[in-house]
Amino acid sequence: MINLSLSMIVKNEEEDLPGCLDSVKGAADEIILVDTGSTDKTIEIAKKYGAKIFNFEWVKDFSAARNFALSKSSGRWILYLDADERLSPQSVSELKKIIAGDSKTGVYCNVNSINQVGSESGTMQYIRLFKNSPGIEFTGKVHEQIDHSLIKNGYNIVTSDIEIIHTGYSADPEILKEKALRNFELLTEQYKLKPDSYTAFQLGQTLIIIERKEESEDYFKKAAGDKNFEINHRAHAYRYLAAIALENENIKDAEENIQKAVSLNPEMPLVNIVAANVYQRTGDKAKAAEHCKIAFQINRSLLKGEKKAYFDIMLNETELFNFGINLSVLLRNKELMNWFYSFKDTVKLNENQLYSIELFYKLLNLQEFPEDFINKFEPSKFNPAIIVALSGYNPKLKIQLLVKIINEYPDDLMMKKALADELSVNGLKNEALEIYYEIFGKTQDISILLDIINVLTEIGDYAELLKFITETENKLDAYPQIKGKIEKIKEKLSEQI
Repeated sequence: MINLSLSMIVKNEEEDLPGCLDSVKGAADEIILVDTGSTDKTIEIAKKYGAKIFNFEWVKDFSAARNFALSKSSGRWILYLDADERLSPQSVSELKKIIAGDSKTGVYCNVNSINQVGSESGTMQYIRLFKNSPGIEFTGKVHEQIDHSLIKNGYNIVTSDIEIIHTGYSADPEILKEKALRNFELLTEQYKLKPDSYTAFQLGQTLIIIERKEESEDYFKKAAGDKNFEINHRAHAYRYLAAIALENENIKDAEENIQKAVSLNPEMPLVNIVAANVYQRTGDKAKAAEHCKIAFQINRSLLKGEKKAYFDIMLNETELFNFGINLSVLLRNKELMNWFYSFKDTVKLNENQLYSIELFYKLLNLQEFPEDFINKFEPSKFNPAIIVALSGYNPKLKIQLLVKIINEYPDDLMMKKALADELSVNGLKNEALEIYYEIFGKTQDISILLDIINVLTEIGDYAELLKFITETENKLDAYPQIKGKIEKIKEKLSEQI
């Protein structure tokens, strides 16, 4: 009796296929491999594993290929994987227990993506294992789904701790973009035929991947506003809209959208992370800290299996921990820093990261630390802007920290301004002035113009001040109040020189 069929569709997967097929040894009784036009050694490799191979002409429809593979699968249960996925060794025993049963069941598995693009790296839950029976079919030209068919046919849907490791996002960025462009074409065709909210949501995500973010908003708005659409997808659609608004400096819209996301589901880690960012920008430090804590706690519960969630993104815990450290410093929130610091021994951190955490902890708690901490500090592991928020500490060490960060981030003008400000406050006016000039030459930022004027006034270099004001006063047309003050300064200077 064939208990479990591994069902796959492939094309040119010679690099990934062996790892996938090795992972199901001892679990799958048959391998059904549907090839859609390979020109490499994919079929040759599949034969070595005893796979039953079928050819299928590609018709730009993933569900059509999946359903063809399903029609060739004779197992009581179906497990479907892509070539760049592997069944984790520790999941085999649980899988075998599940397929020993005979009820009409669909099983959520944790798909853990390695090196996933962007902030959304982590684990998603999808139905990848289900009891085989007539009438079950995939739907959707791309991002194909089996869920609706299972529910329609009276299946019981359950969660599990089965882990599938997805390595596909480790591929070359150009390859990932090519796949996204292919998906965009298929999704666009599908949306023309059936403009449903799920396809709109997928179009929005795909547009972000192919760097057409502004075009994604209309699709996310459709998905978010459809009250009949699955609630967690709607929450993430609002989360996307909030993040886009925040990036565009539209803080009011960002806050409105993230409030809607939280109201739909307050226990989604990524939604809470975006909420923390939004409230940090609005100045509501208490809410920012609260959402940051919630994100960490819920994410940890999901990773440990203490909580189960449909369509959620479980984040890398180390990255989430570092986010909390960053935010605590940006907010100058010692309580939040100490809360995250209490978890440092339970999170996977390397030695240099531990030094960095210790450094920030001591800085925020105004504790002394050895100067060699600076040499071990790794700014690449954190948002360099956090140092801007630090105050009240040893100026010499703070300047050293800023210089170290600038050496690693030479184009970070925010850091350079932080260094110039610190130099100026500590009497190193000429050194500060040199940096201000550099920043102003690149940005024409009015605030930097005022910094330069202040420093030149403080050091009494009125000739240079008059020259600078004369050269830059045409840039003040959009700032009549500032221009008026500058003109008065110019008049006084002309009288003195």
